[in-house]
Amino acid sequence: FAANTEKTVILTTGVEPADALSAGPLSAIYGQAPILLNNSGTLLPEVKDELKRLGAAKVIIIGGPVAISPNVENGIISLGIDTERIAGQTRVETNLRIVEKLGSVEGVFVASARSFPDALASAPIAAANNWAIVLTEQNNISAEALNYLKGKKTVILGGSNVVSDSIQKQIVQQNGTE
Repeated sequence: FAANTEKTVILTTGVEPADALSAGPLSAIYGQAPILLNNSGTLLPEVKDELKRLGAAKVIIIGGPVAISPNVENGIISLGIDTERIAGQTRVETNLRIVEKLGSVEGVFVASARSFPDALASAPIAAANNWAIVLTEQNNISAEALNYLKGKKTVILGGSNVVSDSIQKQIVQQNGTE
């Protein structure tokens, strides 16, 4: 992986883990960009200090204005740092906007968008091996997510209590089994 020569930092909410988990593999494509956690309302002094210490030139904000408010973004901009926001209407849509940024991947982990231990355990493996993490609801996978999985090596994480058998069947019908 390339070094973080662009001085890019990823900022996500520390309140709700879905966005931060999705961002793990994204860090790798930005030269191991650090992932900083902030609250939704104000740029934390500790985060502000760390952005300065890192010499950040760009901050990629993960999530919509509820996750990271425009106030936080404006605080970053006031430091002379460029921002880019990756967001969808829901955590699942935000996750799909993130995986789109990954480009070509070796494979995909499918994990629950609500129960995080499986995605948390897979994040370092995904980042190190150029895999994406796609989040899904227990009983409903979006057509967009299913389409993203088409033709890719896919591993479902967790039991049917977090990713239902019907989702597994849909993925197997589309991709076959390995």
